[in-house]
Amino acid sequence: MRRAAGAFRMTGLATARVLPPRRECDHGQGIDPPGEARLYWRERSRQVPAAREARIAGKGGQSMNRPHFATVWTLVGAALLGAGCETPPGGQPATEGELAAYVELVLPARIEIQRFLTKPVSFAGDGNADGLEVILAAYDAAGDLTKVVGTFHFELQTRRLSDRIGTRVAFWPVEINSNKAMILYRDPLSRFYDFPLELDHKPLPAGQYVLTAWLQLPTGRRLIDEYEFNYDGSGAAPLRS
Repeated sequence: MRRAAGAFRMTGLATARVLPPRRECDHGQGIDPPGEARLYWRERSRQVPAAREARIAGKGGQSMNRPHFATVWTLVGAALLGAGCETPPGGQPATEGELAAYVELVLPARIEIQRFLTKPVSFAGDGNADGLEVILAAYDAAGDLTKVVGTFHFELQTRRLSDRIGTRVAFWPVEINSNKAMILYRDPLSRFYDFPLELDHKPLPAGQYVLTAWLQLPTGRRLIDEYEFNYDGSGAAPLRS
């Protein structure tokens, strides 16, 4: 079962500011992924197809409401329990200040687009690049992979990082504000996030692109990463099931 049902379509045309240069990668030119990438796909290949179908089947629409603060505490509390955090001494409920400290402890401190896994893909399976599959990792302050609560924004532009202004090709908002969304987008084995992003204007032409991902956390902090890549217009691999 393809992830096309879970894709987010682009909206609007605009320009955006430029952030400091990051690494770049060429797609379609035979780059051998590093060990981390090979391990990721080896782990994914062991998953039971029915489990993936169950993750997708529950998705009702393409957008979700902004997370209520109570929902944030619920999700963060679940993450804390999963991380083995203890309750305050004597079993007393945590104060608001203690909860805020716990939240900062487990929420991401940085995000990183996985360069060798993120690529143009074919949702239709015909070899034409009609979207992107974005693989993203979130790390806490200790450098460990962690869960995410908040709103992702993905923007694709036709430009180089050295250019001051680029032209927006696509924009996708994705909210993670419930256990349902967490299950849909987070791979439990690799603990990476997998976002299938379909284009409205397709196929994607050959060119040089910059993908910007920024995460708006419920605490008000914003995390940003950028990825520059070249697409040579060759056949795109099908979106992974």
